[in-house]
Amino acid sequence: MRRWLQSPNTFSWMALVIASTGLTLAPEAIGHGGAKGIVLERHKSMIRLERAGNALYAMAESTRALKRKQLARHARVMLKESKRMRSQFPDTKRSRRGKGSRTSDRVWSHREEFDLMTDDLIELAKSLGRATAGVTKPDLRKRIAEIGQSCDSCHLRFRLSKKLAH
Repeated sequence: MRRWLQSPNTFSWMALVIASTGLTLAPEAIGHGGAKGIVLERHKSMIRLERAGNALYAMAESTRALKRKQLARHARVMLKESKRMRSQFPDTKRSRRGKGSRTSDRVWSHREEFDLMTDDLIELAKSLGRATAGVTKPDLRKRIAEIGQSCDSCHLRFRLSKKLAH
């Protein structure tokens, strides 16, 4: 699983998402333990990030020329969802213990760290958006890998394993 960390060219976005987040391709609510409310909103946001990342990765691996409008659209989705991240983790009982949530209490006990990691993701998404006009496929792969590493780091730090989930 960690091979992509050493070489962005061999990185597989789908493997990253499945391995680091546990997301499934099942319908959204079912794929996240019957989540509702803010927990479901978080899950849907992660799905949108995943789909944008998958599309960008497919574009980077394709033999066809990059489609700049599509690339820009997916970059905007990543930025929008990244900016929403902080508000999707309010310090409420439903957010902490809602059905389907695997969020660790560390999000709230180490909020400053969580917010800094969120800021890093936002900056990576902004950087991707600014680069869409002239990005090359190798650079796009590198940027996607950086975003994937950011997601992976946050999930490792702030997400409970399925065994420990509520």
